[in-house]
Amino acid sequence: MVAANALKELGEIALNYVIENHFFDSFAMPVVVYWSQHVIRFIPAPMNHRLPLILIMLLLLASGAFAQTFRIQGKIIDAQTREPLPNAKVRVLGAQKAVLSEQDGMFYLESPVQYPRLRITYVGYTTLEYQAKEGDPTSLLIPLSQSEIDLEDVVITGEKIEQVYPDPLIHIHNYEFSGENLVLLIQEPGSNQHKLILYNQEDSILDVAYGVEPISGLFRDCFGKVHLLSKNYACQLLESPNQLRFACDSLEEFERVVRPVLGAIGSTLFYGQALNDFESVFYSVTADRKGSSLVYTTRDREKIRRVEDDRLMASKNVPLYGWMGDAMRESSEANAYEQYMKKIGNAPIIVPLKVVGNEAVIFDHANDKLVRFNMLGDSLDEAPISYHKERFWQKKLVVDELRREVYTVFLKNGKSILKEIDLETGEISGEWTIPMQFVQNIRIRGGYAWFIYKDSVYDDIRRLFRMQLK
Repeated sequence: MVAANALKELGEIALNYVIENHFFDSFAMPVVVYWSQHVIRFIPAPMNHRLPLILIMLLLLASGAFAQTFRIQGKIIDAQTREPLPNAKVRVLGAQKAVLSEQDGMFYLESPVQYPRLRITYVGYTTLEYQAKEGDPTSLLIPLSQSEIDLEDVVITGEKIEQVYPDPLIHIHNYEFSGENLVLLIQEPGSNQHKLILYNQEDSILDVAYGVEPISGLFRDCFGKVHLLSKNYACQLLESPNQLRFACDSLEEFERVVRPVLGAIGSTLFYGQALNDFESVFYSVTADRKGSSLVYTTRDREKIRRVEDDRLMASKNVPLYGWMGDAMRESSEANAYEQYMKKIGNAPIIVPLKVVGNEAVIFDHANDKLVRFNMLGDSLDEAPISYHKERFWQKKLVVDELRREVYTVFLKNGKSILKEIDLETGEISGEWTIPMQFVQNIRIRGGYAWFIYKDSVYDDIRRLFRMQLK
């Protein structure tokens, strides 16, 4: 290992030499060099620089050859019943390594260090950190103790899927979580008017109310406050355990102050702004509002390239087929290009920001990565992502605030598929399919997926369900 460390130091010195002497300036052919767990892209310099560059590449390759991984295996069990726990998440702290335990509770992973520190999480159980050490058995046995607080907002009935507020005639238009309760926006049979129901976890109605004018929707802000939206007003639901009480303001003020905030960590608010159809910026503002700080900027370079290529083809009157070709034949070249841009080029880039625990996470789908930030806007880490390139992706992200997990949504054969994103690796770590077709308003809370389902074959009533994921 001493020789490996020395060789790695030589590789770092060589890399610095490449950068300082501008060997990147006249590149031609792409060459990929793997150095430990990183990928460094070089392009060969002219002939007078080839010899030092070849030596540098050999040093980097040699240093990567000494990289080692260590196999860790074990079994996750219930500390009291000694039963195995399937789908427990086992993560190597300080490394982008995580796996789920199998049906028999066993897990297997590769660690970059011989004695890693493991973090084990499982719904309904207390999170455990275990430090591997010399003298441990070949297969670890890790017991987890049940927690009394992890599922405080969830009622477990023993069924995979259950209906919430099971009134056969009530049409549930929308719903939101307010503290430990549920706010339902419902429509009664034979009426076009919506009303609110405050519903608790014991399936009891706590209060019923109407808005100052017909309610058009619900909105939950970054602080967890529920707002009732109507034609002219936005009324915030005040904190009251058993009553529906509101403070109303104009809808215009709500759109100006509340809706633009993407997330909040403590007293720091995060905002985003699309500069155009190819660029977005994110910035943070502290509670004193003395100024804003730039957090992140992104550009969709591939989209810019495609649009410029299309612009060039249109300017040269190159024959095009499909929608673009039809438009060019029916109207002038300039007008056809303008229509094309409105149809194709003006779709905004998909770069959402989500707050997960004490971190703000930007999912930069335009550049295939996620980036995590702290409340000061400092970058903590980033990881590559590729799930958004798969078929049937719905361009949606859902956060489980209680468990600090993020899911993305796919739709195949009318059924929604939820996939959990590991924020440290960017990989998919779990997958669940909702058996009903074309469900709406999917939210995830405390390990349960909530959704509205309308069975048009029978009665066309929108009903609310929850499905246990973990």
